[in-house]
Amino acid sequence: MVTDDKMTTQPNDQDPVNSEINHQDVDTSDAVKQELQDPQTAQPEPFQAEPQEAASQATKASEAALEEAASQETASVDDAPADAGEFASAVEENLELYSPRVGDRVKGKILAIHDDVAIVDCGAKSEATLLVRELDGQGVGDEVEGVIVETEPTLRLARVLQPEMANRMAIEAAYKTGIPVVGKIVEKVNGGFRVDVGGEMAFLPTGKLDRQSNENPDEAVDKTFTFKILEYQPNANKFVLSRSDWQQEEAEEKASEIFDRLKVGDVVEGKVASLHSFGAFIDLGGVEGLVHISEISENFIEHPSEVLKVGQEVRARVIKLAPESQRISLSMKSLHEEMWQEFAEQAKPGDPFKGKIKRKTDFGIFVELQPGIEGLLHISQIRSGAQYNQPEYDVGNEIEGWIRSLDPVQKRLQLTQRELPSHDPWETIHEKYHIDDVIEAKVDGMTNFGLLAEVEPGLTGLVPFSALKKMGYKKPTKAFPMGSKHRFKIANIAPDKRRLALMPELDAQQYEAQVKARRTKSKSKGKAPKSAPVKPNRPKQITEFGALLAAALQQENQKKK
Repeated sequence: MVTDDKMTTQPNDQDPVNSEINHQDVDTSDAVKQELQDPQTAQPEPFQAEPQEAASQATKASEAALEEAASQETASVDDAPADAGEFASAVEENLELYSPRVGDRVKGKILAIHDDVAIVDCGAKSEATLLVRELDGQGVGDEVEGVIVETEPTLRLARVLQPEMANRMAIEAAYKTGIPVVGKIVEKVNGGFRVDVGGEMAFLPTGKLDRQSNENPDEAVDKTFTFKILEYQPNANKFVLSRSDWQQEEAEEKASEIFDRLKVGDVVEGKVASLHSFGAFIDLGGVEGLVHISEISENFIEHPSEVLKVGQEVRARVIKLAPESQRISLSMKSLHEEMWQEFAEQAKPGDPFKGKIKRKTDFGIFVELQPGIEGLLHISQIRSGAQYNQPEYDVGNEIEGWIRSLDPVQKRLQLTQRELPSHDPWETIHEKYHIDDVIEAKVDGMTNFGLLAEVEPGLTGLVPFSALKKMGYKKPTKAFPMGSKHRFKIANIAPDKRRLALMPELDAQQYEAQVKARRTKSKSKGKAPKSAPVKPNRPKQITEFGALLAAALQQENQKKK
């Protein structure tokens, strides 16, 4: 530095104060001269030294800032490795998202269900929709499988192609993947039917309408069914459907599921599908099991229709499985004993019941209290004042009453709609009543055989119509109206059969009047009394046979003359 060199070369013997002042003057004048002569080179030294030092400090500060930023970035990465990993995974996953195409069969998880649409995540950029009616009971979180039938504007899945989603691309996808379609039969044509599938017209051969023989195929017109696509060539105008093929596939699929689930000894529920002389077929929901006639009831029956009818719901036990031939053997009889034991543990005489009338006979009504448990409501035990033939007692109606007796060993259940006695009067009937006793009873019912008269709660007798007519009662119901009380004579007692026969009591005057009425009736018809046969005159010592023989000989002699 110029100034510093001059200052360091000054003599040491000069006055320091004056020397400092003089040096300042010199320095100032020299600087001015240099600035005037060469402005670029005459800059003061202090002004040249500051920018270099500032640059050096700025460089150091920048390097420190970079080092600090780098350390902070490293620290942030070290402090949050999980976030960085998730971000990387998300980016990678986004790059590998599934690009759906119409006709692809995919699996996905149900995310939500809104009204009639389920939202399904199938691994694509957007969720797919699936109609709720196509679900088999799946809910949110369950896995579901379907075929993509639409990608724009909405990604749609289908397990059965519905008419509102049907177009050429969707129908072709359904044809290639084998999913069924829904269509409406609009008219019958030569050899089959025309079917509308979302605006596309298809042909259904008559033989492909149903697996079973259809006696009246015309009834299928204007009805909607599910079909399998047999052929689809829109350019060649070929679109052929089959309902029977779809039914067969459904039956085989359900049968496979049922055979995988069932095992010998299981108890199943189903509906009677058909009745035959050898047994009954029970529909178990896609496959039928056979209950042989010997496995229907403990009692001997000549035909299953005696105890079963088509459409009836029944329970049975699986006694044999044959998956290779898809045969299931069932037994209803094996369940009866267990059911009766369970019922006897829950019910007792005097308990109320509510059941459905299953069968009606001349002597009473069979009421089903629960599947497999039937009780008899005897005609003498119907509601007081009710008529046996009134609509209340038609088959299928529900009735109420009380349990009279229960025998789980013999599987017998007796019911009543009448007041229950404190004890069974039939057990002590001979101690209280005897033949020819005259009692008072109230007429409270009628059957095809006669009038019913209640002697006491739980004890009802029958007054036969045939006997009443012989006694001269032309219209017994008028002579003995419902609710009226009369005096009757006991004609017969059969406690083992719970039968009590009654006859109206008649005094001598009533009896004579009835006899006189019958005689008058006989004379009014103009019938002559029968004459006694003419007996041949014969000696008393001759036998009847001898007299006849003599008469015959006499006639023979007269002919000869």
